[in-house]
Amino acid sequence: MSGYASIQVFVNGSGSGLSPLEVAASLESNAKAALSGIAGLKDGGNIELRETPGDIKSQAHFGLYWAHKIRGGVELPCSAVTKTVSIETPRLRTFRMH
Repeated sequence: MSGYASIQVFVNGSGSGLSPLEVAASLESNAKAALSGIAGLKDGGNIELRETPGDIKSQAHFGLYWAHKIRGGVELPCSAVTKTVSIETPRLRTFRMH
């Protein structure tokens, strides 16, 4: 057991482990902390430091992408059953079932 509940296991309510929504929340929290941490960072003429904030920013946005993707992966099977979207985020509202 990896310690993580798959989306299918989580949606079915069986098994245990860190839920996909907890993983998504952690990814989002860490990404926002990284973006906040590099805000206003000065390179002081150091070429490595000049490139590093861009790397951190791209990885942070990748983390935000995966957080949204995981939440969408949870929402899809849930909404197929209930015909409603319960996780209110701008990206998920785009896919609201009518």
